[in-house]
Amino acid sequence: DFSTAESTLKFVARAHRLFGADAIAGFHLNDSRAKLGSGRENHANWGEGFLGLEGLKTLLSRSEFADALGILETPKSPEADRQNLALLRGLA
Repeated sequence: DFSTAESTLKFVARAHRLFGADAIAGFHLNDSRAKLGSGRENHANWGEGFLGLEGLKTLLSRSEFADALGILETPKSPEADRQNLALLRGLA
């Protein structure tokens, strides 16, 4: 669950315990049209789905992930890609 700062920080703490901070080299970044636990993966542009931006901003602000790769998997169009990338860069 990446919908809140608190849930994102819980994920980060668990990932650090399980793998170590240095082992996390990248993230699959997409918002979701499907609710958490639905078992569906329906990509949405950031800010248009159920995840929202609070958790994403928390993740992107973590210094240990400053060099991590972000794989943007959102609905594709040149304009949507530009908007999603601008939003991510603005949050980082």
